[in-house]
Amino acid sequence: MKLNILPALMIFVSVLGCIQSKPTTLSNTPQQLIDTSKAIKVSGQWVIPNNLIDQDTAWVTGDTLKFITCNDFVYNPFGKTTTRSDLRNTLLKKFTISDKVVESRFGSFKLNMLNYKSSKLAFFLDDDDTLTHSNIAKGEIYDSEAELLNGIKVGMTDESFYKKFFKFFPDELRVKYKVVALNACVDDITHIYSFEYGKLKSIKFTNQYVFNVEF
Repeated sequence: MKLNILPALMIFVSVLGCIQSKPTTLSNTPQQLIDTSKAIKVSGQWVIPNNLIDQDTAWVTGDTLKFITCNDFVYNPFGKTTTRSDLRNTLLKKFTISDKVVESRFGSFKLNMLNYKSSKLAFFLDDDDTLTHSNIAKGEIYDSEAELLNGIKVGMTDESFYKKFFKFFPDELRVKYKVVALNACVDDITHIYSFEYGKLKSIKFTNQYVFNVEF
């Protein structure tokens, strides 16, 4: 008896074509090509900073990412402030201003105390432009209206925040760390950005002045 093998052959070819047409990649997410000459390695992954972070140093402490920069933003996050009148011409114009004298073993120091809703700042305006430093002695920002330069403000998403500082930042790192510390490249001010539920919850400033500031 003569067998008709043509139908069986057509079925085999059809099945083989379906198998070969399946994608061979394990993920639909394309691989990000990284120029490591412009990148920083954080927890085994590359990140690419923009000009706001101009140093190739980063480290991790607990749930905190720490970066170093010499960019002017770290010293003057609200704009240049060297005199009391400058405070009225920057993003700080919403704040009320009062004076406070603090004591230390080096003498008395006059501070400009700024308040807006729940946010507080202390400025020591020494008019000294000979050294690179910040006039912010201490600060705590909890209100979205108290905005920093570059559109950085409480309430923004963590994704939007990282886009302000990085050209590329992996999602795995973004969701893993809850605090970002931005340190000046000289022994001076530190920004502390804290996140909760995917949004920027608070911004704090600490400094290395010889006096203590209490709000």
